[in-house]
Parts: sequence; C-alpha cells; structure tokens
Amino acid sequence: MPKPKVMPQSSDEGFIQPGTKGEKLLIETFHCLRFGYCDKDAQSDFIDNIQGEFNIYVADSYDEDGDHHLLIYTNNQLQVIKNGILENYLDQITENTIDHLNKNKAKALIISSYENNSKALLDIKDYDTNSYFEADEGEDVMNYKPCFFGLSSATNQIDNCIIDSSAGTISYMENEIPDLSQLYGYLDEDEWGKIIGLRASY
Repeated sequence: MPKPKVMPQSSDEGFIQPGTKGEKLLIETFHCLRFGYCDKDAQSDFIDNIQGEFNIYVADSYDEDGDHHLLIYTNNQLQVIKNGILENYLDQITENTIDHLNKNKAKALIISSYENNSKALLDIKDYDTNSYFEADEGEDVMNYKPCFFGLSSATNQIDNCIIDSSAGTISYMENEIPDLSQLYGYLDEDEWGKIIGLRASY
C-alpha cells in the first residue's frame, strides 16, 4: 500500500488563476513516475531511495473544444503538447533525467513504469533477462543493488481540475496548486504500480 502523503499547502500570494496567461485545460488523468538509483552502499527500502529530481509527471488534458493535450512536467518545466504521445518525447525527457543510465535503458524504464509493464525493456539492445526485476516498494534494496528503478501511480477520471497552459498553475477542489508536480499530494491513486528495475552492470 502507498504511504500516506502530506497535503501541500496552498498559497494565495501571487497565484495565477488558470486561463489568465494561457488556455484553460481540464486534466482528466495524472501519472506520477518516480525513479531512483541504488549504488552498492544504498540502504533501506525503495521508497527511501527515490531521487526526486528524476521524477516525471504526466497528464492527459482537454481544451474547451475537446482536443487532447499531453502535459509533461520535468525539471520544473511544463510541456503542453497538442495530441501528444509520451513515447514520442522520450529522447527529450531523458536528456535531463535519470543519470547513470544510458538513454535507451532510461527510455525503456520510463515507458515500463508508465505502463506498469516490462514489455518495453525487451526491446533494449543486448537485453539481459537477469538484469530485470520486480519488487514491492517496501522491500529492502539489499538484494537488488546496484540498480535503477521506477515506481508509478495513476489517477483517472479527475473532475474539476483546471491548469493554465502557460503558467502551469492548477485549480482543483478550491485549492490553488503552483505546478503539476504538487498535484500529486491532492489526488487518490486508482492504480499503484510495482517497482520495475534494472540491475546495474559495471
């Protein structure tokens, strides 16, 4: 089971209401993708070894005409892509995320975590079936380190959640949320993935 989350605090000062700078987009689904790296000295469980700077937040949103816009939030930057598909932007995403891992493996780990399915890992060149593993988030990393891993959660059919396509600010259930990464603390997950990981080789 996921650990309890602390609800982020809203701030009235300087909040930009959605639709002020950019277009109002209605968020319907939200994925939180969290990643970590465990070196040979790592301790504790997988949750304690998540590295927040690698996290990726993905949402499906729709404008007033019903057109789809993919939202990707990484490195404190929001991308809004009309009719976008996550797989088409993995090269760009991996430029600044998931250190220590080559690009092809990083892309496969992102998609595997997003889909909560290891299928993408099978397409890695020189794939080694012994390097892949699945685990529970609360397991000790001792049996898996050194390794890279991802953990995903998803919320579907979100109501009354509006984001400004330019400012990235969000209005949800009378809460003012500064960016997509902080929406995570307000939602209850419908889906909670397992740890999907790759053992590191040197």
